[in-house]
Amino acid sequence: MDEKQSEFYSQENKGNLPELIYADLKKDYSNYKLYYKLGKYLEDKNINQAFLCMENAEFFCTDEEAKIQIRTEKERMAQKEDYGVRPVAIVILSYNLKQICIQCVESVRKNNLPDSYEIIAVDNASSDGICEWLQEQEDITLIRNQQNVGFPAGCNQGIQAAGNQDILILNNDIELQPNSVFCLRMGLYESGQVGAAGCVTNYAGNGQAVHKNNFSIEEWRNYAKETNVPCENPYECKFYLGGFALLLRHGLLEQIGMFDERFSPGYYEDTDLGIRIARAGCKQLLCRNSFVLHYGSASFQAEDKTNQLAVNKQKIIDKWGFDIEYYSEIRQELIEMIDQKPEAPIRVLEVGCGCGSTLARIKALWPNAVVKGIEVVWDIAQIGKSLADICQGDIESMDLPYENGYFDYIICGDVLEHLKEPQKTLQRLKPCLKKNGFLLASIPNVTHMSVILGLLKGTASYQEAGILDKTHLRFFTQKTAINLFQEAGFQIVAMSGILDRRCWLQEEQLIDGILKLPGIADENSFMVSQYLLKALCL
Repeated sequence: MDEKQSEFYSQENKGNLPELIYADLKKDYSNYKLYYKLGKYLEDKNINQAFLCMENAEFFCTDEEAKIQIRTEKERMAQKEDYGVRPVAIVILSYNLKQICIQCVESVRKNNLPDSYEIIAVDNASSDGICEWLQEQEDITLIRNQQNVGFPAGCNQGIQAAGNQDILILNNDIELQPNSVFCLRMGLYESGQVGAAGCVTNYAGNGQAVHKNNFSIEEWRNYAKETNVPCENPYECKFYLGGFALLLRHGLLEQIGMFDERFSPGYYEDTDLGIRIARAGCKQLLCRNSFVLHYGSASFQAEDKTNQLAVNKQKIIDKWGFDIEYYSEIRQELIEMIDQKPEAPIRVLEVGCGCGSTLARIKALWPNAVVKGIEVVWDIAQIGKSLADICQGDIESMDLPYENGYFDYIICGDVLEHLKEPQKTLQRLKPCLKKNGFLLASIPNVTHMSVILGLLKGTASYQEAGILDKTHLRFFTQKTAINLFQEAGFQIVAMSGILDRRCWLQEEQLIDGILKLPGIADENSFMVSQYLLKALCL
């Protein structure tokens, strides 16, 4: 710590102290003095996070005298009335992959204070010697199955053995990094509303993957050292979190039930759990400052994975009565139309917000934003309420509970084509926008070549999703989409298209013939599957 930093710390500048600590931790994630200082700062704000910082300070500290002082602080904090930190039961499901599983266990030991966790391993009838290795470990509680009971059932066995602890479900192909679990626990104890916390990684779905081109294993490890530290606004609300490294608050599963074993041997059990957590009103935080290295679906062959995904997707649709993926897409292409600085206090309304995934991403990118949503499907709105302020209703008939001129942006992503009278809806929404506010929309293009070919061949028909979605009531071309907004009193300031040329590969000769017809529209009109519009409220 240089002279300037020492002076700053000694002055106890409470307003800027976290910012300086965060910056210094990014340079040296293992500086125990910084965790100690952060713990002292947090004590009157969040005693649980303060305790976790002290625990991390003890973990990184090598000075025995300093450790005594840190432990004294921990004991004092643990006596406070609102203290509630529990150790973590780390449940690892084992099925072969001996060396990878050993590496997973060693990463737990290497990166966590010994008395902050216990390891519960559930072996699903492995045949490569990993079960025998686990049996030999004195710090592991082993549950040994005589047959492979699958991921959900195996996890449930480990959960039942966890006692009065928080629970970390950890895939055996995960390698924890420094501070992975610490930052997860900081997320879990962010507030009493949080029921679950999840990691980012190099291999995952659900928006939990970090994309770096051609990173080596060592580069990922270095990335983790810079990433896995406390920072400003590291959290994003999700309606479910991937089960590869999932931290669950003690008592949550007693309330909502454990993993549903109908999804054995695996896939979608974490989605189902997330739906139940959301319906219970608990927040699920993706901790973008907690990175783990994931070797990825190592226990499934590619063909087995594809088949099992399809089977279990239908199971979750049958269970809940809707396709959750249909309502959970993050509309990144619409988010990119929001041209504001990260600190801007923008107000955003999304019509047809589904589970609120897009709103949650906006809130993560603009922490000072106010985000609200409208969703017509009651069950989906209930799930989304754990992510954002969502009201259930039909945009064409409901009373809008918003002040005039309240919003900077209104988003209508794939909404207008579902409405009986889309122009009237735009006119209803217009007063809710500030003057010079923007309406962002996406609209399918009915002149896409796939539709034209279907009409010419007599094979065009409604689909479950896409341009000819069976729930669409209106169909738009580029011209009619522009007219819709202009006649509702908006000025289009930007318009782009999502290109889809897949049908060109199969029907190139026929398409070339169509494009040579006299008076035909320009080729681009047939390639755009969806138009993206940014319209100014005049």
